[in-house]
Amino acid sequence: MAGHGAVPSGSSAVAALSTGAVADVPELRTLGRVLLWVAVAVWGVVWLRGSAPGPPPSEGGAPPRTP
Repeated sequence: MAGHGAVPSGSSAVAALSTGAVADVPELRTLGRVLLWVAVAVWGVVWLRGSAPGPPPSEGGAPPRTP
């Protein structure tokens, strides 16, 4: 669930960029660009953390049971 933080930031960035372009509001376009870079940075951190080596898989081949 760590990756869910990037989705709202990306959606907010697209909304601000789109609305700023349609309504011709430069401040919204600037906000959208900033939010887009924040979303890309968050995505990168999540991707790097997700690609880190984890515990070895169990020998039985089945995923561990959760309570």
